Amino acid sequence: MLLRRAPTMETVCMQIVLVLLLLIVHRLDGSLSPALQDLNQSQQIPVDLEPEFEGTIQNISSPTGREAILTCSVKNLGRYKVGWLRASDQTVLALQGRVVTHNSRISVVHEDFRTWRLRIRQLRESDRGCYMCQINA
Repeated sequence: MLLRRAPTMETVCMQIVLVLLLLIVHRLDGSLSPALQDLNQSQQIPVDLEPEFEGTIQNISSPTGREAILTCSVKNLGRYKVGWLRASDQTVLALQGRVVTHNSRISVVHEDFRTWRLRIRQLRESDRGCYMCQINA
């Protein structure tokens, strides 16, 4: 004659916990529970987005002696840098927030992580031309 012991309360509780854990991890239809789906999604490695210009640079007309402010907005800049150039002779005027030309009338302001402003004070006739905002690696 084989005698069996009645399961202890601890054994019953462990079996119930094991069943509940299995139900939490996998639903009856085999899909992951919402909690694990959220965890799975939060573990994904983010992909770097390529930078892109927002809007266009507006044409500016300012009288001699005054100032001109050119605005450029870039989103998803990441590791790239924003540069300002004078298009006619490809002169680099500024890179990021630093002016690299020796023209003391030129300054650059970087605000709100997206917007760059090139400021040219005391405009001269020789300042006439096309200026470019450029994304550099």
